[in-house]
Amino acid sequence: MTKPKTEEEEFPSVELAYPIAVDSYEVAMKRLDLMDGRLQTLLTVIVTFFAAFVTVGNYQKADFSSWLFGISVLIFFGNVTTGIYARLSGTVKLLNPESLRLDWLADTEWEFKRNMIYFASKSFTENMSEANRKWQYSIGLSFGLFLQAMFQLAWVRWAHP
Repeated sequence: MTKPKTEEEEFPSVELAYPIAVDSYEVAMKRLDLMDGRLQTLLTVIVTFFAAFVTVGNYQKADFSSWLFGISVLIFFGNVTTGIYARLSGTVKLLNPESLRLDWLADTEWEFKRNMIYFASKSFTENMSEANRKWQYSIGLSFGLFLQAMFQLAWVRWAHP
């Protein structure tokens, strides 16, 4: 009869996986920062395009009561609202040190590392989902910027009293 394996024997790679799990928080934060930066850049471009086209339209005496301008304003406000929502919504999942204090300090070193791997993997999955959500918003905002620019260009080009 064979002796049942201990968890340490059953999962011998905990020591190897632990540093990867710890580093996964940094990887996730970099990805989230990248997506947040992309959203911020898109918002900046959206506002800049709107201001530039309004300035050019005013210079060319474009009709501000034109339906083309009205639609571009609606798209602009939709873009800005969506961009602000995308940046402010969602959460970053991190390990709370209070959990360490309350639940993990009595664990052996191996148990601690096993738990860290487990919770880091759950956090990584949630953080990557959040980064993907922000990426999808950036795709939508890119399309919204294109629409906004097309309506503003049409307004400047064709809407004159």
